[in-house]
Amino acid sequence: MNQTTALSSAPYQSSTERVRSWLDGSTLHIRFNNPARHNALSVDMWEAVPPLLRQAADDDRVRLVVFSGEGDKAFVSGADISQFEDMRAAQEAVKRYEAMAEESLMSIHDFAKPTLALIKGYCIGGGVNVAISCDIRLAASNAVLSIPAARLGLGYRYSAMKNLVDLIGPGAAKDLFFTARRIDGEEARALGLVTRSCAPEALDALLAEYTQAMADNAP
Repeated sequence: MNQTTALSSAPYQSSTERVRSWLDGSTLHIRFNNPARHNALSVDMWEAVPPLLRQAADDDRVRLVVFSGEGDKAFVSGADISQFEDMRAAQEAVKRYEAMAEESLMSIHDFAKPTLALIKGYCIGGGVNVAISCDIRLAASNAVLSIPAARLGLGYRYSAMKNLVDLIGPGAAKDLFFTARRIDGEEARALGLVTRSCAPEALDALLAEYTQAMADNAP
């Protein structure tokens, strides 16, 4: 068995229980699993993503990677700031969090196969960054999207701001960034922030439409 065959037959195992991963046909699912904190992202969650994508890149079975959040309340609600109570006392630890987040986001953005964000509930801050790093975004009409950096007094990565401006244009990006206002899935679709939106109960069927299309299309 050569190395490529071994990689293709290996199961997908996340490095943390707070990120679940499994292969369903030609679709690799990566699910953020921190429901007690509305799937807010901790260091171990950021760290789990790049290795899974590296494995998927060499797996001929994978045609699509779908990112989602556990439960119906949130896709990703931002950073898991509970860990910062101690980490903020150590500047290097905060820098490590930022570096891991950047590496993870760029691994999604630069991934050579199609990626899709399935957005239910809250998609806030870092959640928007994950979503706009994907190629396709499907959202429930009642999803809640926001970039609260201005309200929280936080800086924002150049790469994340560039992705936002490239996607929806400078005018709409300034609106969302300067006001920190919340929008629903329908307005997000109108702005071009998400690809398609639908009633919450129809979202799984809409996802199935995409997973089947990717499976049926040529590699």
